[in-house]
Amino acid sequence: MPQAKQAGEFNTFVGGLVTEASPLTFPENASIDEDNFVLNRDGSRQRRLGMDRESGLSNYGLTYTTSPVGNLALTTYEWKDVAGIASKSFLVCQVHDNLIIVDRADTALKSISYVKTIFTIPMEARGTIASCASIDGKLVVAYGATTVKIITYTPADNGTPDSFSEEDRSIKIRDLFGVEDIYTEVIDSVTYTRDLLSPEFINYRPQSPGEAHYYNLRNQGWAIPRLGWEGRLLIDTIADFQRREASSDEYAAPSNADSPIIALYQNADSSGNKVAERFNNNTAQMIEPPRVRAAAGHFIIDLFNRGDSRKTEYDQVTNPSYGTYRKANEGLSGWASTEVFYRTETVDSLPQDKTEGGVRLLAEFAGRIWYAGFSSEVTDGDSQSPNLSSYLFYSQQVADDSQITKCYQDGDPTDVTAPDRLDTDGGFIRISGAYNIQKLIDIGSGLMVLAENGVWFVGGSDRGSFNANNQSVTKVSEHGTLSPGSIVVVDGTIIYWADDAIYNLRPTERGTWETVDLSKAITTYYQDIDDNYKIIAQGVYDEYEKQVRWIYQNTDEEEETKELIFDLELGAFYPATIGNVATRYVPAIPITTSPYNYVTTDVSVVAGTDEVLSDTDDVVASTLLTVGGFRTTTYLTLVNSNDPDNTSITFSDYNNTSFKDWGSIDGVGKDAKATLLTGYIGTGDNHKFKQVPYIYFHLMRTETGFTDSNDDFIVQNESSCKVQSQWDWANSANYGKWGKEFQAYRYKRLYIPDDASDTYDSGQRTIVSKNKLRGRGRVVSLLISTEEEKDMHLLGWSMNIASNQSV
Repeated sequence: MPQAKQAGEFNTFVGGLVTEASPLTFPENASIDEDNFVLNRDGSRQRRLGMDRESGLSNYGLTYTTSPVGNLALTTYEWKDVAGIASKSFLVCQVHDNLIIVDRADTALKSISYVKTIFTIPMEARGTIASCASIDGKLVVAYGATTVKIITYTPADNGTPDSFSEEDRSIKIRDLFGVEDIYTEVIDSVTYTRDLLSPEFINYRPQSPGEAHYYNLRNQGWAIPRLGWEGRLLIDTIADFQRREASSDEYAAPSNADSPIIALYQNADSSGNKVAERFNNNTAQMIEPPRVRAAAGHFIIDLFNRGDSRKTEYDQVTNPSYGTYRKANEGLSGWASTEVFYRTETVDSLPQDKTEGGVRLLAEFAGRIWYAGFSSEVTDGDSQSPNLSSYLFYSQQVADDSQITKCYQDGDPTDVTAPDRLDTDGGFIRISGAYNIQKLIDIGSGLMVLAENGVWFVGGSDRGSFNANNQSVTKVSEHGTLSPGSIVVVDGTIIYWADDAIYNLRPTERGTWETVDLSKAITTYYQDIDDNYKIIAQGVYDEYEKQVRWIYQNTDEEEETKELIFDLELGAFYPATIGNVATRYVPAIPITTSPYNYVTTDVSVVAGTDEVLSDTDDVVASTLLTVGGFRTTTYLTLVNSNDPDNTSITFSDYNNTSFKDWGSIDGVGKDAKATLLTGYIGTGDNHKFKQVPYIYFHLMRTETGFTDSNDDFIVQNESSCKVQSQWDWANSANYGKWGKEFQAYRYKRLYIPDDASDTYDSGQRTIVSKNKLRGRGRVVSLLISTEEEKDMHLLGWSMNIASNQSV
C-alpha cells in the first residue's frame, strides 16, 4: 500500500503542561503530563537536580511553646536597609510561634551567619501568619494582637555585640465614631425616646443627658478649657452653657450639633486679656444649631479597646484631682471659687466597645505604615461601633518612629487652632464591600488591597500621589484570593492564586487595571489542587530567571511537596515533585536571596601611603562594606515539622548532582525521577493510520570524567533517556498500543579512558541515536523518562511519519 511521508522536527519542546486541549487539537511543543523537568530558553529541557540542604548548613533547632495544631503559620520577609544601613538586610522568618532573624550576609550568599529568635508570639495570637513591613530602619510586625511590635536593630560597636530590642505599641486613632446617645424623658406623663445622633434629633438640647451625651460633647470640642467671658480663668464650657440656660428650671446641655467654636470671640470689655478668644455662653445659647453633627475627634483612643481608652481620656478631663481644668488654672488665685464652672461626671457606664482579635496585615506605602485584616466581631458595642473588617488605617507620614502607629491627624479637628487635616496626617479609608482582606501590596503608584471577594486599588485622585487630602479607591477585579502567600509582584504587576485560576493583575494603556487568567492551559491541573493547599501556597518571583515559583502541599503531612513553575518568557507552566525521606524535610517557602551583602572587614590604617604601626603591629580598623553576590532561589525548609519538641529549620535548593532529593541527609535520598508525556503527534489527518519506522534523538553529552573505584572506572555524570511509544491516544497499557521502552542515549562506540584523570573527551558535543519505533496508529505520544542517578539534557528528536494513502 503506498504511503506518504512527512518529516517531524521537535527541537523547541518547551510549551509546558497543557490540560485543556482535546485529543484532536492538542498544541505543538506542549506536554500532556510532565514532572521534574526544567524548560530552557534555548528550546531544550533537562532533568532538575535533587533538592537538598545547602552545602555546609546545619539545622537551627526550634522548640514550640505549644504544640502546633493543624497547619503551621509560616511566612518570610526581607528586612532591607536595617537600622538605616544601606544594603544591609535580614531575612525574617515566622515558624509557628517563633519569629526568627536570619542573617545570610556572606560573600557567597550560601550560608547562615547567625540565626536569632527575637520574640515568641503570645498564646492568644497563635496560628496567625505574621505580617511585616520596614520603615525608618525599623521592623514593624503584626501578628493578630491588639498591638504591633516595633523591632530595632543595634549594630555591634567597639566590642559590644549587636542586639535587637522590641516595643509593643497600640494603634491610635481620633474618635470619629463616638458612642450611641439614646435620651429618654417624660413630658406630661408621656415617655419619649430620642436618638440624639439621628438627623431628626441631632440638634436637640437635652435637659438631663446621660454619660454618653456628655462623652460625645467632650469629644466634639467641649472638653477644651476656654477663657470665660470675664476674668482670666479657664472654664468648662458645658458647665457654663448649662449655668446660663434660663429657658427651664433644669439646665439644658448642648446638642450633638453644637460646637463651642461659634461662641468664641474677643471681649473688649473684659477685665482680663482683651484680645484673647473667650467663650460667650449667651451666644452659644442663642444660635440655633444646624441639623449636622458637629466636628468630632478631640479624644485619641485605642483602635481596638475603644471603651476603656475613652474612659481614660475622659477621666483626664473631668477628674477633680488632676483633670484638664485643674491643670489649666492651677496657680491662679480663685481658680476653685464659685466663679469657675466645671463638671466632674464619670462615664463608667459606656460600652466596652472592643473589636476582638487584632491587626493581621500591614505594609509600607507612601512613607506610612498601613494596617488591615481586622475582625468584624465587636464585644459590648453599640450602633456607633465600627465594623473594622473593611477598614484600612494609615499612619502619619513617618519622620520619626513615634508616628508609626499614629493613625490620625495631628491637629485637633474640634479646635480653632489647627483643625485642618494636613497632607502628612494619618487616617483611615473604608473600602465598601471588601471582605476578609488578605494582603496589602505597595506597587509604587498605589496600594493594592487583595481581599477574599476582590481587589481594590488605593492611590491619589487624578493619578496624583496619595496623601491624607488626595486619595481614591477603585475596585479593579472581582477575582479575590484566599492565598496570601501565593501573591507575588512581577515587574509592576501582581500574580496570585484564586480559587478558580491563577490571575495576573496588570495596568492597561488607559491607566486602568485588568485581570488576566494565566492558567487557562492548565485549568484542570490547577482546579485539582486541594483548596487547603491553595490557601497555604507560597510563591516567589525570580527576577533574574523571569520565573514565578509556587510551593504547595507543603505541610507536615506525608504527601510529597509540590512545586509549580511559571516561566514568563516561555509562557509555560511545569511542575516538580519533591520526595520525602524518613527525617521529614519540607521545603516550605521559596525565597530569593539578595545580590548584595553588608559585611564587616578589617582594613589597615595608613597615613598617606605609609601603614600606621603600634609598636611593630599594623593598626587596623573595622569598616562596613557592600559586596556583590548573586541572586538565587532558595527554600526555607522545615525539619521534623510534625514533632514540636524536635523541629528545626534550614535552607535548601536544587543542588544534588546525583538527582536525589535529600541525598545528603541519609546517604540514600529519593530519586527525583523526571517524566514527560508529549502531546499527540500526527500529520493533521487523524483518520489515517501512521508508522514511524525510525526516530532520532538528540541529547547533550554530559559525561565529564571518571572515578577510580577499586580499579573500576565509574563514569561521572552519566546520562540516560528512556523512551516508550503510546499509539492511538491510549492512556493505558490494556489497550495494547504501548510500545516497549528503549534507551535513546547511546554512544556509537565504546569509549576507553586512559586513566582515572581522563575527562571523557569523546570529541562529541551531542549524542544522536537512531531508534526503531514499533507500532502503528493514527497518532503517537512519547513517554520520556530518566534513570536513577543519571542526567538527561534533551535537545529534541526527529522522525519521518509515514501515513497510508487510504483509510
